Amino acid sequence: MVGIIDIGLGNIKSITNWLDRCVVPWKLINSPNDSQEFSLIILPGVGSVLEFMTKLEKLNFIEFLHTKSQRGQRILGICLGAHVLFNYSEEDNVVQGLGLIQGRVRQISGTSSNTGWLPFKFDKRLMHELWKSQRQNAFRKLKVNGRVFFNHNYGIMLEEHVDIDVKIQSKELLEFSALIHKENIIACQFHPEKSQLTGEILLKMIL
Repeated sequence: MVGIIDIGLGNIKSITNWLDRCVVPWKLINSPNDSQEFSLIILPGVGSVLEFMTKLEKLNFIEFLHTKSQRGQRILGICLGAHVLFNYSEEDNVVQGLGLIQGRVRQISGTSSNTGWLPFKFDKRLMHELWKSQRQNAFRKLKVNGRVFFNHNYGIMLEEHVDIDVKIQSKELLEFSALIHKENIIACQFHPEKSQLTGEILLKMIL
């Protein structure tokens, strides 16, 4: 069962459609008092980082996510949901994040946004032991080589050593990360739920 943090913001419908296409059961997490065990918790995000973090704090999800992370819960942050996993974002005059991964989110210079499709390569064999597939008998693919969809004005600047750091495959954006994997946390700058077959393969690899 995959849990989706629902604070009334973000691309929840896109996430649930993605999971349905992959035949993955899901449940919305509307309260930090939800005691159900999840194979993965998704932190979606579309919009303003200040509004997003304010909502997380108001609904007591900040402590919930810290506790889950410390207990080894697998967490996947997507786009803005990935940005809040880091120390702070420069958006909205600098907003403090969850600090689950050491790094910052910086405005992309020279262009208004990175919107569109870019190449993406990933090798599951590089992943930490905690991410061994629970569905490996049904899905054995170890590599993905395709395109993924980006839509963001701010990018992730990593500031620590992690298990995996896949950079954005664009000459102008190589300093920014497309996907980061640290122990039980994955930060995904692109939108796997909008990345068609590549996004579906990646989800099945993670699960």
